[in-house]
Amino acid sequence: MNRSCYHISTVFSVLLLLALLGLADSLSAYCPTDDLDTLIFDTFENGLPKGWTTERSSDGGRWQVNEGKIGFYENPGTKSWLYVNDESSNNIGEAIALSPAFDLRDFDGKVEVSFDMLFQEYADSSYLELSLWDGENWHFISRDTVDFAGTVVLDLSEFHGMVVQLQWTYYDEGAWAWGAGLDNFLVTAQQSLCGNGRCDPGETPELCPEDCPYRSNPAPAWIPLGKDLNGNSVTYRAFKGGTPCDDCSEELDLPFALEFYGVSYNQAYLNANGNLTFEYAYKAYTPEPFCLPEPYMIAPYYADLDLTQGGSIDYYFDPAGHYMVIIWSDVAYFGCGTDCDLRNTFQVLITDGSIRQVGDYDVPREATVLFSYGDMQWTTGNSSGGLLGFGGNGATVGMNAGNGIVCHDLGVFDQSGYHYYGSTQEDGCAGSAVSYLDYQTFAVNAATGEIVSEDEPEAETTLSLDLSVSMADESNLLVWELSDSVAVTRFVIEKSLDGEQFTQIEQVPGNSRSFEDMEIASRFTHYRIYLIGEYGETLFSEAVSVERLLEESGRGLNPTILNLWPNPMEDFVNLQLELPSAGALTYQFLDLQGRVVNAGHLDLQSGRQQVKLSVGNLPIGTYILMLSSDQWSEKRTLIKR
Repeated sequence: MNRSCYHISTVFSVLLLLALLGLADSLSAYCPTDDLDTLIFDTFENGLPKGWTTERSSDGGRWQVNEGKIGFYENPGTKSWLYVNDESSNNIGEAIALSPAFDLRDFDGKVEVSFDMLFQEYADSSYLELSLWDGENWHFISRDTVDFAGTVVLDLSEFHGMVVQLQWTYYDEGAWAWGAGLDNFLVTAQQSLCGNGRCDPGETPELCPEDCPYRSNPAPAWIPLGKDLNGNSVTYRAFKGGTPCDDCSEELDLPFALEFYGVSYNQAYLNANGNLTFEYAYKAYTPEPFCLPEPYMIAPYYADLDLTQGGSIDYYFDPAGHYMVIIWSDVAYFGCGTDCDLRNTFQVLITDGSIRQVGDYDVPREATVLFSYGDMQWTTGNSSGGLLGFGGNGATVGMNAGNGIVCHDLGVFDQSGYHYYGSTQEDGCAGSAVSYLDYQTFAVNAATGEIVSEDEPEAETTLSLDLSVSMADESNLLVWELSDSVAVTRFVIEKSLDGEQFTQIEQVPGNSRSFEDMEIASRFTHYRIYLIGEYGETLFSEAVSVERLLEESGRGLNPTILNLWPNPMEDFVNLQLELPSAGALTYQFLDLQGRVVNAGHLDLQSGRQQVKLSVGNLPIGTYILMLSSDQWSEKRTLIKR
């Protein structure tokens, strides 16, 4: 599946639902644009524009407008320009050019001035100085003493709210010199962005609380160090026994089997650099945006941290086997040196799906992982291209399936501030700002990797969506009914081979009430549908299962699967079976949409035996292996890499 479409459609559906619930602040993403208004754009093709003035001292040179040169040097802009040519005299004096005034009182965002400029000095005998007048005081901007030809860009944002002018003063100290010139003078400014409903760069909760709301401390689902979910004092284990280390890992036996992208795991590796991986430890310290071909990762905050600079990692396993908590406390970035004043605190709660409440936080029904954050202050270690904790390869937050195709992420964080750009590799934006995460909790379904929202509040009246499935010779017919008349945009049909992981197979218009599935390849098939309303609201039906006898199955066999390896598989997979009698079995590899992508028959003898199935032609992805006879069927989930 194309990752871009998968990610964007997933986030869009979540955003649509959150907008209805008034919760979109936590996930709303956008690419910021400058949106600068042009206040002045002056060229000198028709003489000195309105508002410009020039003057000189009694002995200084004179600014003039035409297409002339300064010695051998032409206008770096186009045609006529404003310049002072001093090569014909050795006078001591100055020549002044003053721009029109520009009013910045209605602008409190970015203010930018650009112009084409030429400056040519001789024997250190002249210089060009730029100053700004704010109506009361002069402010020094720059002084040029070295030859220059090109475009100058100035950020004058600190002067917003004022009426200002720029003044260029050419100083001739009495020696033979060349001169200076200007063209294409442009002033742009940004209107006030506070109040536009999004937290823009430079805005903070203090400066613009309506766009950058304050978040309470702690995060909604925060679990204090030394406490369990009920607030009881418990003993946490120190990562690596409390020994300070860098890029280190520790293998953990999970208190339950965690389903991660369709595969169940009983062990995981806790890696110091803000993540957990499955099947092997992961010590790489420079993060990359997901999707990555490896590893299988849960990343509350994948970044290059260094425990030798202080901070700690501690974890706790629920004795009843329902959850585990991992807390990174006051950890510093690699290379911060002796003055590590920037620290991050965050945690991950991983559950078996039975946890519905953490303090006052209602855990969404489908959530098995919660990312929660304290005060987040840095993004990047020095060995990952960072400078003073920011820039370079910023921290990545999210879930990576490890096949280079499927992942779900909150994005990359590589700068300070509160603005959020979303998944940067999708939107083409710069990285997001780390303080966006402060005191937030994000819920994730580890089985699918998707970020899930809070459950919808109970409606005053109950609307139901009832689904029934009947079998024809070559298809399954789905029929559904609504208990009330509502405006429906479309229905989405989902299918599953195991009754747990459902995949979309079709969308039909809102006036439809039936769908025929012609792709029948499994003895057991499970269906569910959901509607999408005109305002983005959703409603799911209950899952419905059907069972049919497949014509190509064997006869009278009831084998036992003893082993199946390797998983993940590459070019083949080994299958070890024990059969009570000789006979034939049918095997089928199905993708997650229920389509048969590889199939065949196995003629087997009684007793224990091993067969090898070729899978070299299968693309990378997740598959269901179905083995069946007329009285028996078995399925296994496999990953191809």
